[in-house]
Amino acid sequence: MMRRRGTPEIDLFGHEGGNAVGEHAYTLTVTDIATGWTENRSVRNKARKWVIAALDEIAAIMPFPLLGVDSDNGSEFINHHLLDWCNRQQITFTRSRPGNSNDGAHVEQKNWAVVRTIVGYLRYDTSAELLLLNQIWVLQSQLTNYFYPQQKLVSKNVTARRWPRSTTSPPLRIGVQTSTRPSPERTRPSSPTRTPPSTPPPSSVRSRH
Repeated sequence: MMRRRGTPEIDLFGHEGGNAVGEHAYTLTVTDIATGWTENRSVRNKARKWVIAALDEIAAIMPFPLLGVDSDNGSEFINHHLLDWCNRQQITFTRSRPGNSNDGAHVEQKNWAVVRTIVGYLRYDTSAELLLLNQIWVLQSQLTNYFYPQQKLVSKNVTARRWPRSTTSPPLRIGVQTSTRPSPERTRPSSPTRTPPSTPPPSSVRSRH
């Protein structure tokens, strides 16, 4: 099924360097499934105010409006604060199915291809390191989205032993090409059509199947 632009997967990646004791930086990765467009922002810890602030900044610079976000089941995402943020933005909030780690495959791949490849496995826990990380992500966004090609699997032929025999892929495109193609989806309205509840019930968070 073809995903619409503006429905990214989001994930928080820890820079603990093998030692999770004490406070250390995390990087929020936001990857649009349809186009591959990826943005990153680092935060000082998993506190919801930093995560929301990073989402606000990323939503403001995306080349298309956000229609929804899809997260894993971490406590930094499954809370009333992020749901309130989605309601204010008039976007959909979905989450992966418990026990199905591959539900977030697109953003997990970018965690390795972008975050691990660029800043490695070290621990980052100082204000200077946090500032440097975010300077890196601003520059890396231009490289990833304007110059790196995006390639997606179209079909796969499998033998009786279930090993891939051959694959076919669509033509290579860079993120900016896929983000500027005409799209049939409607964008969200510029003005709110309803007032979201101040404290929405947890049951309104939907699990993706």
